[in-house]
Amino acid sequence: MDFKKAMHHINELYQFALLHTEEGESGLNYLKERGFTDETIQKFGYGRTTPKDKLTESLLKSEAEHIKNFAEWGLVRQKENGSIQDFFKGRLMIPIHDDKGALVGFAGRTLPHNTHPAKYLNSPENDYFKKREVLYNFHQAKKSIVEKNYAVLMEGYFDVAMAVQNGMENVIGTMGTALTIENIARLKTVTNNIIIMYDGDIAGMESARSNATLLQEQGFNVRIAMVPNEYDPHELLLYMGKELFVHILMSALTVMNFTIHYLQKKYDLSNESNRMQYVGEILDTLKHESLEYQREVFVWLCNTCGFNYEHANYYLQQAY
Repeated sequence: MDFKKAMHHINELYQFALLHTEEGESGLNYLKERGFTDETIQKFGYGRTTPKDKLTESLLKSEAEHIKNFAEWGLVRQKENGSIQDFFKGRLMIPIHDDKGALVGFAGRTLPHNTHPAKYLNSPENDYFKKREVLYNFHQAKKSIVEKNYAVLMEGYFDVAMAVQNGMENVIGTMGTALTIENIARLKTVTNNIIIMYDGDIAGMESARSNATLLQEQGFNVRIAMVPNEYDPHELLLYMGKELFVHILMSALTVMNFTIHYLQKKYDLSNESNRMQYVGEILDTLKHESLEYQREVFVWLCNTCGFNYEHANYYLQQAY
C-alpha cells in the first residue's frame, strides 16, 4: 500500500468512526457543542480514533506487511514489546492537505475527558508531510484569496473552520506555529495583502506582531485584527456573532497602530523603565514605516511619554 492509498483508507476509517459508531459519539457531540454543522464536519473531513485500537487492528489485518511504512507515516506506533497501537489513539482527527489538496497528515485533538497534556498531536514529519510547508486550508482557500485579493491568517484549525462555515472562504491557518519562508512563498503566489486574526490574549498578539513583521519584510501589506482579550476567532464568531466578527476583521489596524495598542497592554506606562521599553519597541517597529509616518509617531511619543525631543532622538538613533 502506498502513502496516498494508506492515508485515504485510514481517513475513511476515522470519518466512519466519528459519524457511525458509538465510540465516535463523544467526538461528534464535542464538534456540535463547538458550533459546527454537519456540512462543516463533512467539508473538513473530521474523524475519530477509538480508545481500543479497533482502527489499527482493521488496518493491520489487511496490510500487516506494511507496518514499517505505517509507523513512518504516523498512522501507528510500535512499542518496545512489539505491540502496535494507533498513533492518535482516542483523539478527534483533523485531516491536513498540501496546497494541491493531497492528504499528507493529521492533527489529533484531545477531547474534554482526555487528560493527556498535549492538546494537539501532529503527524510526524516524513517525505510527504513537512509542517513548515503547509498552510491549513490553503488548498480550499486559494481561489477565494485570489478573487478577494487578500487572505485572512489565523492560528487554529477550528478558527479557520468556523470562519468558513460563516461564509469567509479566504481563510487559512498557520497550525499554531510561526510563519515560515515556505509559507510566505506560497502566499506570494496568491496575494500581497494579509489580515492577521489571532487570539486576543497577550500570546496571540505577540504571535500576530511577530508574523506581521516577517510578512512586511517580504513586501506584504499587513493589517492585524484586534480580537477581544477573552476570545479566539472561533469563540468570537460562536458567541458574539458574524456581524461583530466582520466588523473587527474589516477594522483591522496597521501594524504600527496594533503595536501601540498591544504594548500599552503589555507595559505599565507609569513605570519609567517600562516606558523606555515601550518606546524602544515602538521605534523598532517604525523601521517598516514611511519617513513621514515615523516623524508623526516620533512627535506623538514625545508628547505621550513625557520625553523632550533630544531625549527621544537619542533612543531613535539607538533603534536605528
